[in-house]
Amino acid sequence: MRGSRLGRRVVALLVPIMAAACAQPLSSAAPEGACQAQIILTLEEALEGDPDETLVTDLERRARVDLAYLRAVAPNVFVFTLSDTSSDASCAAALARLSEDPRVRSAEIDVRRTRHST
Repeated sequence: MRGSRLGRRVVALLVPIMAAACAQPLSSAAPEGACQAQIILTLEEALEGDPDETLVTDLERRARVDLAYLRAVAPNVFVFTLSDTSSDASCAAALARLSEDPRVRSAEIDVRRTRHST
């Protein structure tokens, strides 16, 4: 009986701590004011399936950005998370660098996922 009371006390103490930890936003490695956005990247040519790691790594290297693949919208349209350590919070420079790649038809902010100020 004593063991079950102790177990309940431990659970009663740990649950609120764990819930508080889960409720905290994830810390970001990007500096304040840096570019971080969800983008829609449209390629010139359709792919069979998801973009391969080689393509994504090469786009990152050429545009000097970090890309994290999220999902496909169409055979040549993909959603990524874009990060750039420059102080351009609008991500305009990073998007322009991505758009300069001949394999990219367009790179734009996913406005459906943009927070609006109230």
